[in-house]
Amino acid sequence: MKPELEKISKGLKERYHITEKTEFEIETMNADALLTENRLDLGAKLYYIRCYIQGKGLALAEELYRKHISAMQYQVQGKKQSKEQLDKSLKNFQEMIENFKIDEIDESEQFVVTGARKEVLDGSHLTACSIYFGKTINTICLEEIEGEKFDFDFFLKNGLEQGYLELLAGTFAYYRKDCVGRYSLGESNRYRKIGDLQRAIEEAGCHMVYAKPVEKGKEKGWYYIFYSTRRKKLTQELCEQHFEDIKEALQLVQKEETQKVTISEEEEEQCKRARNAQCLYTKCYLTVRKILHLPVKKNEAGYGCAEVKRKNRKDK
Repeated sequence: MKPELEKISKGLKERYHITEKTEFEIETMNADALLTENRLDLGAKLYYIRCYIQGKGLALAEELYRKHISAMQYQVQGKKQSKEQLDKSLKNFQEMIENFKIDEIDESEQFVVTGARKEVLDGSHLTACSIYFGKTINTICLEEIEGEKFDFDFFLKNGLEQGYLELLAGTFAYYRKDCVGRYSLGESNRYRKIGDLQRAIEEAGCHMVYAKPVEKGKEKGWYYIFYSTRRKKLTQELCEQHFEDIKEALQLVQKEETQKVTISEEEEEQCKRARNAQCLYTKCYLTVRKILHLPVKKNEAGYGCAEVKRKNRKDK
């Protein structure tokens, strides 16, 4: 047996069919390297950790956590998670945070699974805690698996309201540190749709985190947040300046002060239609695959936080 294989838990081996014939690579890295635009959900988890540690703003943080987990579930099961599932996930997450606080996580036995794009496939809560507490993380890279995209476009299509998306994007930008916010307005704005804007950003070698239509004065256009992994790394002072601009554009301070996200009746109706459409699509997809006797990817446990092992200390 490969020495690396012995380090992997039985549960992960079974879930991802990891055997001696499986091509995989184990790597230890700084957890913030896994903070990419395709895992915008890490922003919700980091926001909850920060509020939990600081002991304030927990009502809004919990609401954001529950909403983003449910949105992730629409695409997998065609329905939102039950209250019991969400409660259990939140309790496990709180226990994980507490274990990190007192350094009771056995890092040698905890692995995050990454895919072909070196992005998280399994272990997003563990990743978020490791980012917040400045820990390194062990990853198992399975090159053959592409993985899901939980980016801005995903949450938009799954009916997460703009105010919550702004909290996600703002927290992501804070911990990513190198995000930049820009306006594209008036005659300089050549993009009619978000997709056009995103393609232009990608063609420039950058990654789009968030975008929304805006109107400043008489000019209409877009506000968007992006980062680049190809350009020269920004100084800490410049990163802080950019984040102050992002905070103002997304009105993060106002949201945290009021502990409220404002949603219009029109937006609520649009988001409800988006959620229903995604659930219907998923149910049809699962039914067709069953009829054709094809494998059905179904995550019964959902995307909540799983229990983690604590250190086995001999002096206790």
